[in-house]
Amino acid sequence: MDLEQGHWRIPGEFVKTRQDYQQPMAASVVEALKSLRSQQLEKKGSDCVSGESPIFGLTPESSFKHGFQSVAPRAGIEGLTFHDLRRVFLTRLRERGVNIETAMQFYRQVPESDVKSAVEEIDRDCSSQGGTSEGAL
Repeated sequence: MDLEQGHWRIPGEFVKTRQDYQQPMAASVVEALKSLRSQQLEKKGSDCVSGESPIFGLTPESSFKHGFQSVAPRAGIEGLTFHDLRRVFLTRLRERGVNIETAMQFYRQVPESDVKSAVEEIDRDCSSQGGTSEGAL
């Protein structure tokens, strides 16, 4: 995860295709993750946490699907799969008028600038509806 550039990256060893996956993050997500990183630093200290440390503590043996399945019930989320998050995000993009080609970036390649604009649009919309950084996660 590159918080300075506002990108998240999933290394190939974590995904089915075995290819690195990178996407821009909304500004509110970047700020929430920076806050989480600061909390980790305060709690564990700089000897244990660095700018390169994974925020969520995943290892190559980790699985997003299994991780999501284990934390969702603790967060009071029942009946939601990790893949549902992608579907909901794509639906929200389309509801806000993002063209289908850009929305489908999550399945194929389009210019990163289009995807970044789409993510910023979601962020603006959430902010205007009284959403918070915490709610964006």
